[in-house]
Amino acid sequence: MKRNFRKLLAVLSVVGAAACAPPAAPPGPPTGDDATKINALRDGFMAGFNAGDAAKVAEGYTSDGVDMPAHHAMVVGKEAIAAYNREVFSQISAKLTITPVETVISGNWGYDRGTFTMMVTPKAGGPSMTDQGKYIVLLQKQSDGAWKVTRSMDSSDLPMPTPPPPPPAPEAKPKGKGK
Repeated sequence: MKRNFRKLLAVLSVVGAAACAPPAAPPGPPTGDDATKINALRDGFMAGFNAGDAAKVAEGYTSDGVDMPAHHAMVVGKEAIAAYNREVFSQISAKLTITPVETVISGNWGYDRGTFTMMVTPKAGGPSMTDQGKYIVLLQKQSDGAWKVTRSMDSSDLPMPTPPPPPPAPEAKPKGKGK
C-alpha cells in the first residue's frame, strides 16, 4: 500500500512540476526570412492572377494543394488548380488586390488570412464587376525552406447576383373557328 502511495505521490509531483513550468511561446507572426518568403508567395500569386498566368498561380501550391474557390467545387492537386485557373482566365481579365490581416507560423506550418478586392472584366464583352471578400490559406514550409499553399479558401462579402427575370412568355394566338 505504501509503495502505491509513493508511486502516486511521485506521479503527482511530476505533473505538478510540469503544470508550473512556463507556457510555451504562442505561435506568432513570421519574422525575417519566413516573412520575406511568405510575402513573396502572396505577391507572386497576385501578380500571376493579374497577368492571367495559371501556371504562375499554381506554382505557389504544394503538389497535393486544395483550392476551395467561392461558387465552385473543390479543386484538388496542383495540375487541377492550374487547369481551373486557365479556364477562369479564358473568360475574364482581373485586377486582384490582396490585403493580409494575420499571418501566423508554428514550426513548418502557418496560415495567412486577409481580405481581397477584385475587378473582373468579361473577355466576351460587357461591364466590369467588382467583388470583395476574405480568404484564408494554410501554408507549409518545404524542405528547401520555401513556403507553399497547401489549402486555400475564399468567399465574397457581396450577395450573389440576382438572376435576370425570365423572358416574357409568347403571346397566345387566339383560337378561332377554322378557316
